[in-house]
Amino acid sequence: MTTYADLQQAIITDTHRADLAAEIPRFITLCEGLIRRELKAYELLYTLTSADLVNDGIYTLPGTAIDLRSIHLVGRQGDGLQRVMPNAIRRLSTSADVVQYAQYGDGTIEFRGYPSDTATFDVRYFGTPAPLADVPTNTLLTDHEGLYQSGASYYLYLNTQDRELAQDQANTFDAIMERINEQMARKISGGNVAPTYNFATRSTY
Repeated sequence: MTTYADLQQAIITDTHRADLAAEIPRFITLCEGLIRRELKAYELLYTLTSADLVNDGIYTLPGTAIDLRSIHLVGRQGDGLQRVMPNAIRRLSTSADVVQYAQYGDGTIEFRGYPSDTATFDVRYFGTPAPLADVPTNTLLTDHEGLYQSGASYYLYLNTQDRELAQDQANTFDAIMERINEQMARKISGGNVAPTYNFATRSTY
């Protein structure tokens, strides 16, 4: 598992710029801004627990969630829960087995029937990874460390005005991002996605 600290050290080692160590977190943050703009979505997994409970049957979803794919009650065999529209969720009794959920636009989800206080759910969704300044690692970094390295190194070389090296890193970032988006498009709908924006063509002044 690659961590935020590992990433910072890898950037310093590969660019041979230990003198810029204090600036590396800023370059990574800039890279994450590019990722959020260019990444169509990424498949992530989150465990929903009582810590996310806000009211009877209502839980807060991770802020990075864009599209829920499946929800399973941990410990129960079989298919995941059935997704229904918000106006249909309350047709089922609160005392029924937990079989349905509805997603709301305010970042919450409601279950029917009501789960026990100790219930946990595995939530698989498409979204964007949490910023590395807030967590020690994330799935995208573990799966595609090169995306973060090339994006952060691009900004490092812009800072040092090494434009040729910046261009090389930009090309690497774009190639990795395009492959990721193609993979996600196939998982979501089997369709194609538009080519990723080539940030290397922007002015470096």
